[in-house]
Amino acid sequence: MIIFLAVVIVLAVRLFHYDSDALQGDTRNQHQIQDINGRKVIYPPGAPKIIGHFHDLRWWRGRTENHQGIDIWGLPGQPIIAVAAGQVIQTYTGKCAGPTVVIDHGRDKDGKPLIGWYVHVQDILVEEGRGVSRGDVVARLGDNYDQFECIGGRPHLHLELGRARGSEHGINPHLLWADGPYRVTCFDRSRAYPSGTLTYPMPCAKAPDLPRSG
Repeated sequence: MIIFLAVVIVLAVRLFHYDSDALQGDTRNQHQIQDINGRKVIYPPGAPKIIGHFHDLRWWRGRTENHQGIDIWGLPGQPIIAVAAGQVIQTYTGKCAGPTVVIDHGRDKDGKPLIGWYVHVQDILVEEGRGVSRGDVVARLGDNYDQFECIGGRPHLHLELGRARGSEHGINPHLLWADGPYRVTCFDRSRAYPSGTLTYPMPCAKAPDLPRSG
């Protein structure tokens, strides 16, 4: 019985550390590496982990579908920040997806139109028509994950990228990080970033203070 209890405690501790790393990122090492379908995603210190990657196969409403964005696990109150400068073109609450912010980010590094959907948030902190800078807080996660079917039972941000509001979305965010493909880039307001590249939509634990929203 004592051995059984010891094993249970060890497993519980490991599970706690796994959840902690996923939510807050691992700040102990300079970089963390995650293998995803044969590709290595590199995270800087403190970057919250991605729990759903672009084109992951998912079973949804009786059929398999390719995931069209990335999901980043967070806690209620987690700030969501703009991945690049742009203009808010729409805010709404979807019946399944919940509160959503849509931002026109201009052009990507290849000169093609780039629009971002920030989905499954709760508190929307920007209005339609407002311009935003990279790193501005545009929304916060909440505890509404049990109110919308598409959020899936736990709070997280779904970031999706496309070319136009009514088009197929289908752009892999991992190809546009400012530090290079599959190298998650935390926002740092002291840095300058190449035009058309992205920084992470959640702040990292070791990142400098964010600009105030509003």
